[in-house]
Amino acid sequence: MRAEFEKKEALLAQKLDEELSKSKQQRLRFEEEFSAKKDDLEKFYFDEVGKSRLALDKLRLELENRIKARFRELEEEKTRLIMITAQKEEEYVAQYQKKEEELLIYWDNKHQELKMKYERALKTEKDKK
Repeated sequence: MRAEFEKKEALLAQKLDEELSKSKQQRLRFEEEFSAKKDDLEKFYFDEVGKSRLALDKLRLELENRIKARFRELEEEKTRLIMITAQKEEEYVAQYQKKEEELLIYWDNKHQELKMKYERALKTEKDKK
């Protein structure tokens, strides 16, 4: 009986060793699979990050170029408006100078007319005396 027990015990120990060995191999295989999947995921992640950075850089550059173009357009428009304003200013200055000259001539004429009326009135007064 003892021999039978030792035989069964040896068989169980052998089965236990085989199962432990299988378990260890399976665990190693799972760890390798996990490591491979983890490496694949990390590679995929870094590829996606790289793609995202490239897309972001491209978008940033495109937006910068659009902003620069718009700024140039605005500067050109500003310059055009300044030129129009300066031209209008010159026109108004010339117009008002002409008007001022006309008013001065009109004033001088009125002044002369009033002076002549006054002198005639004085002469008429003198003649009456």
